[in-house]
Amino acid sequence: MVFSGHTLAIECIGLCSADVVVTSCLQGKVFIWDAKKAQEEERFGSLRHRTVPVAVVPSTQSSANGAIAFFREAKMKRDEHSCDLPQIWCMAVMQNSIILGCADGSVEIANSELGRVVGIFEGSHSKAGVIHLQIRCGRAVIVRLDGTIEFLDIRLSVDQPQLVHHMRSVWYGRAHQMPITHLEAGPVSVVTASHDHTLKVFDVRTSGLQFTLQGHNASVVSACIDHGTNVSPMFIVYCDVPQCRA
Repeated sequence: MVFSGHTLAIECIGLCSADVVVTSCLQGKVFIWDAKKAQEEERFGSLRHRTVPVAVVPSTQSSANGAIAFFREAKMKRDEHSCDLPQIWCMAVMQNSIILGCADGSVEIANSELGRVVGIFEGSHSKAGVIHLQIRCGRAVIVRLDGTIEFLDIRLSVDQPQLVHHMRSVWYGRAHQMPITHLEAGPVSVVTASHDHTLKVFDVRTSGLQFTLQGHNASVVSACIDHGTNVSPMFIVYCDVPQCRA
């Protein structure tokens, strides 16, 4: 099968189900495909920029205390033909919810059934581009270009599960002093790797730092988690020099 329709390079791909594939390209377009027929079902590149609820964390509130984001109706001034259209740098999929990390630091939440964006999160802490995303325990783990990490609690509406009821910034902070190169997720924890030669392990449930892994003498470029151990997961990481530590 061949999926054809994007005009620029495809950057991200995700699976909503065994039959539904989601792709995004450098143009900021998002396509939803029927995997069985290799046909495009929906596209919502232009629908990303309709008037939608925007979640904003006020800068006067401290994320360390669990600042609660609030919704405001805002007319987005972007359109699909404008140079202000933010590129999509990463994507995460949880059932019918599609989380898009954008170059302007915002996070857009779309629904594959509705074929449109149902919420936008614009945190006031950092406008650095979102380069990695993971979804665990009902939370989106957001990693930005400036080395910061943010845990976003996403709650869907009970009456209309396709829509976002609220978003809350649970915790925000600087994970590394240099850009983060990789984000790996386990069942209840996430691991960040960085150019600063270290790895950080966070508990998604508490948003707390569990421990720091040190030992590499070069940028850590990749990591994976072996869940086959009976006691605790084993972390396998790689750096820029011919060296591997477990």
